[in-house]
Amino acid sequence: MTDLRLAAEKGIALCRAGKLEDGYRLLKFVASGSDVPKDLPGLYYSYLGYCLALFEGHYNDGIVLCQKAIDREFYQAENHHNLARTFLLLDARRKATEAIRRGLRVDPHNARLHELRRSLGTRRWSMIRFLGRDHWLNRLLGRIRYDWKNPRKPNDDVEEAAEREQ
Repeated sequence: MTDLRLAAEKGIALCRAGKLEDGYRLLKFVASGSDVPKDLPGLYYSYLGYCLALFEGHYNDGIVLCQKAIDREFYQAENHHNLARTFLLLDARRKATEAIRRGLRVDPHNARLHELRRSLGTRRWSMIRFLGRDHWLNRLLGRIRYDWKNPRKPNDDVEEAAEREQ
């Protein structure tokens, strides 16, 4: 039993160091054991869930494992980080943003969560807030605002036409 616990800790350390494939192999080995310790840290489930989604495409199982990690150790911001990354594998940006927000409530100075939030970017407010974001008027005004703030250079049209011809 202690061997499995040590393997889990080493797998977590490898994942933290960015060696996800090697860490996943160890975490998967622990999960396949018949005598899996009941008191494994939440990070074990968190990294196992993220790697399961990343390497095997089992996104729903990965999300469930990340949620289990948060249920066990909600105060561990790294669990929220892995849940957000798992949501991003599914292209669920809104849920990923929510996971990042919850993680930053737990640890407002977590560099990984801040970096992930910065990489996602932020949306601008709708032009007419009481209309939905997908309303045709908001979409039109949003395009106008974008073009106004990002004017095109006169030779951009010529370069685009040349690229299309090639």
